[in-house]
Amino acid sequence: MQNPPYTSTVNRVQQWWWVTFLPIYVFWFIPIPYLMGDTDLPNMWIAIIWMLVGLVLEWFAHPNLRFSDIKRLPTALIKHPIVLLALLFAGWTLLVSLFSRYPGLSFTGTLHDSSDGALWTCVQMIILVLVYLQSIRDNSLPIRLGWAFVAVTGLLVCFAFAEYILGQGIFLVGMNPVALPVVTFLGRGHLMGTIAFGVGTALALWFHGKKWLGIPIFITSILLGIASHRAPWLSLLLVIPFCWWKTKNLVTTFLAVLAIGVGVFVGIQVLQTSGVTVRAVESGTTLSTRSILWKAAIGGIQAKPFGWGGAHFNHFFYQFLSEKEIKESLKLELGMTFIKVIGVGELNPLFTVMTADKKTTSIGILLWKAHNQVLDIGLMWGIPGLLIYIAIFFHALRGLGVLNPLSVGVLVYAIFLLTWFIPPNIEALVMVVLGAASAKPDIKVDFT
Repeated sequence: MQNPPYTSTVNRVQQWWWVTFLPIYVFWFIPIPYLMGDTDLPNMWIAIIWMLVGLVLEWFAHPNLRFSDIKRLPTALIKHPIVLLALLFAGWTLLVSLFSRYPGLSFTGTLHDSSDGALWTCVQMIILVLVYLQSIRDNSLPIRLGWAFVAVTGLLVCFAFAEYILGQGIFLVGMNPVALPVVTFLGRGHLMGTIAFGVGTALALWFHGKKWLGIPIFITSILLGIASHRAPWLSLLLVIPFCWWKTKNLVTTFLAVLAIGVGVFVGIQVLQTSGVTVRAVESGTTLSTRSILWKAAIGGIQAKPFGWGGAHFNHFFYQFLSEKEIKESLKLELGMTFIKVIGVGELNPLFTVMTADKKTTSIGILLWKAHNQVLDIGLMWGIPGLLIYIAIFFHALRGLGVLNPLSVGVLVYAIFLLTWFIPPNIEALVMVVLGAASAKPDIKVDFT
């Protein structure tokens, strides 16, 4: 299929609509210091706006479409299974929400930031489908999206280094220096995971002959070492052997391992000599916390294999832990001593705790995550929803056979998500990448 001729204004907008979405979505539309807030809602509204305009653009792309053509829908869905999977997942989340304990909460999302709701999930699935449909008409769109993602990653790295050096947030002002860098994310770990996602795309381009990318990958690896989170750089290192297997390029493989390995080592040394107190890279605290979270999540999935509904489990997680485990979890995560639960089994229960300064207070857990995307999806949407969700990711990974840069990025991020979850201010970007990677997985690129 030839690329469509971009002559009209509408076609030119179609050509760049989803490319421009990436930087605008990540940097919250107006990347001006002191205009940022501590919520993901701006990102979600930007995604909704882009989706709505995207629907209009898709309508213009089919001027001869008639309502009677709906009879062709089953054939079209069979021909494009990723569209079928996306629609099935969206429909399933609506069904689970309808029969959940608190349907309104499941439809609209958490009390914290409206994430994890079925309606937000439907927005994401529509975005995935729109990008996929645009990409199968325009072979060059996945390529443009790949380079745009690499460019956005580069900007994130520059801002992150600036925050680390200045000791203050550029977009999120008032942040504790220990928590930096975060740029426009609400946590350093999520920022580094997104950067690793983009570096995975750049890594594939390096193996495709873009040798100059080795330098920015090395510099970025220093940042990953400074950040002290293991999952991002381990995800990259684990993907390099696969890149070697597909290309048999020993020189690039050696240089990639050297760039990332040495970069991370240098970053760790910089961190240790900076005097900034953060969790040590070899710390076992994360594993201890994760094991408790995963136990609760597995118990929750076993209790409701068809799903709790969106934004539900943070109100019930403690019921799947012993009192000792609740105490350990709150101590590790919040530095507080657990005393008791007020409102057991009710919406938004309170936890009576003792703070480090020996004061007794009550807190609510507005957002609870298993820190494993598979378990989080399984909790919300059950095993059927989880299977569909995994199938969507596998569909986007079909391009690994030719080291499709977007597919390699997805693989890196999928490994990262085994110990993390996708925050709202990156979810729509993930769907854009999944849609583009699914559209043209077999595009051949010479290994030079």
